[in-house]
Amino acid sequence: MAKSRYLNANRREDVYWAGALSGYLVSKTPYYSGEALKWLNSTLLSLECFLKAILKGIEPKEKQAIESMVKDLTPVIQVDRFAKTGLEFVTVDADTLYDFGEFALEYCHHCEGNYNTCKLRELALKVGIPPLVEIGPCQYYRGETPKRRMEG
Repeated sequence: MAKSRYLNANRREDVYWAGALSGYLVSKTPYYSGEALKWLNSTLLSLECFLKAILKGIEPKEKQAIESMVKDLTPVIQVDRFAKTGLEFVTVDADTLYDFGEFALEYCHHCEGNYNTCKLRELALKVGIPPLVEIGPCQYYRGETPKRRMEG
């Protein structure tokens, strides 16, 4: 009789990531269509096949424990380093940086509509400030024309 096997810590973490990512991506499928949805579904199928392969033959109680843990996990993007000067890295809490970025974008009164040369836009992209919109002249565009912004 084949002996049941267990996952080592590294493989267990891989399973946690794959399972959590799969759950996250499943929740995003309603927002995609066409070719993007086709590739997303292909990715989900690959993750499912990976999970089945790695969990095949492990101790049933361990498998159940892993599946329970995956349901309680949410993948999170965590940025630890934002700017590099020489060999030193500047570190800051991501929420603080995002709050700063939102403040800067909310109160920018000097926009002249030069989105391709905007230094604030360039900086926001470099440090990973999440975009506000998907469509528009700039991913941080708030729908106000520069002229109205200057008058207000």
